[in-house]
Amino acid sequence: MGGPLLAACLGGQPLADAHIVDAVVDGVGSVTQWSGSAVRKIQTGRVQNYLLVALVTVSVLLGVFLLFAEIVIADSLIRRSPSEESFMTNLLLTAIVFVP
Repeated sequence: MGGPLLAACLGGQPLADAHIVDAVVDGVGSVTQWSGSAVRKIQTGRVQNYLLVALVTVSVLLGVFLLFAEIVIADSLIRRSPSEESFMTNLLLTAIVFVP
């Protein structure tokens, strides 16, 4: 039962556990510690700071959305009929009005 492949796989198990699994676990722990120390610096308890971060985040997301929407609309204008162009324009304008 088994063979050389099974023996090689079972023989390599301690090596894989020691190097690969332990490295992944240590990496997750290091990332958690680093992100915790980074977040600790920005937690001031002041609502104004949190609102500023929220405003910047929404602005960046809206900018990215508009950039990709413009690309999609420009691409779709080449392929779509006039009624579909109107639909895409209305969809974009609705998103701009309701996102903020």
